[in-house]
Amino acid sequence: MALIISEGTVPSWFTPKKELENEDDPTRFNVKPLTGEQMTEVFFVLGDDLQLTYLSQKVLIKYGLIGWDNLIDDSNKSLEFNLENIGKLPPFVRVEIAANIFENSKLGAEQRKN
Repeated sequence: MALIISEGTVPSWFTPKKELENEDDPTRFNVKPLTGEQMTEVFFVLGDDLQLTYLSQKVLIKYGLIGWDNLIDDSNKSLEFNLENIGKLPPFVRVEIAANIFENSKLGAEQRKN
């Protein structure tokens, strides 16, 4: 069987578990699978036990998080998508986002279609 190289990555929306309780208007994150080269960088910092480390989460989010919807600050103002505001995300949310990006990036092109 020939090796299939994906020509692109298709973004999708991801809603953290806690936000699923807020059915009216949950916060969503726009994420995309990583390229092979980006995943190589993730595997380099993953560690021997293949557990997501702080560094691997940062790499996954750096390459895979491309936007959000309905994310507000404590004064009820919409937060702009940028590097500084990514750092304001609660750790448990960053872990969920990174895990979602990682799982979607491990899938092959055929699996993503199904």
